Amino acid sequence: MALLRPKPKLSPEVMKEFELRGVDAMRAIAANSTDGFSGTSRKVSFDLGNMRVTREQIEDWLNWKASIEALWIRIGVVAATIAALFSLIALFK
Repeated sequence: MALLRPKPKLSPEVMKEFELRGVDAMRAIAANSTDGFSGTSRKVSFDLGNMRVTREQIEDWLNWKASIEALWIRIGVVAATIAALFSLIALFK
């Protein structure tokens, strides 16, 4: 299992726009965009500022951001475990 998904292949302008809007806003945009039929097509496109993006691009970016967050959570758990071990060792000295 990879710890981190590869960075999505998006233009710097699109990445910047996604970062400016944030995860919650992009998740809402993706959730509210439908193709008019099944509502699940990843190829639905819509205007975002002065550019056109697809749900697929948003989902790829959101998945990448989630993997980064999960990595930091794992790092925090490891750091907390190490701190607990050091405090336990110090207790028995």
